[in-house]
Amino acid sequence: MKNYYFSNKKIAKILNDVAAAYTISDENRFKIIAYQNAASSIEHATSEIKDLWEEGKLDTLPGLGENIRKHLNELFTTGKVKHFEAVTKDIPQIVFELLKLRGMGPKTAYKLATSLKLKSLKDLAQKAKSKKIRKIPGFGQKSEQEILESANKFKEPTRYLLSESFPVAERILNSLKTLKEVEIAEPLGSLRRMNPTVGDIDIAVASKSPQAVIKHFAILQVQKITTSSFANLP
Repeated sequence: MKNYYFSNKKIAKILNDVAAAYTISDENRFKIIAYQNAASSIEHATSEIKDLWEEGKLDTLPGLGENIRKHLNELFTTGKVKHFEAVTKDIPQIVFELLKLRGMGPKTAYKLATSLKLKSLKDLAQKAKSKKIRKIPGFGQKSEQEILESANKFKEPTRYLLSESFPVAERILNSLKTLKEVEIAEPLGSLRRMNPTVGDIDIAVASKSPQAVIKHFAILQVQKITTSSFANLP
């Protein structure tokens, strides 16, 4: 039976988008929190969610309730979730793009998108420069300037060719595996799937001494660790 692959980051974004849609429609607060918690748990998981699903172990990941697990099963088997589509269908897609901006909440994004009929982030910056945001009730000169600064600073994540990323990841993995504190070190995401391009080098590490592993990254001259989620072994 055919199934579909979604990276942890993609699944987290889908769940966060649903939470945003619920927020805009004033849905039950506990339901919103449930989706936000599930998204956070998946984004910081040390295993591929697709692998856990294939192994029947989705219930081992904290924050995934029964309903969300059912939706993920539908996502992996059909490539979409009817409930998610129904929840988000009346919300302009640009709203979810606006949420990438620092300090931008769902209701603010929705109000900006619908009031200004926005088509893109660039469109938002242009509207701010032409002083149209301050004319919307609830906004002013200060908030308009903050939105403009956030839009100007935003950059889409850079992706790199696999031929560039793989040697770097291989060097890191080989070095990690020499540490006595490391039990397991494996690549995740697009690198593991050998996709043509890679956004981040995601590595799952299982260790009894995670802090020692983090310190080791300084030796490797890793410029930035965006998250450090470790599976602590007993």
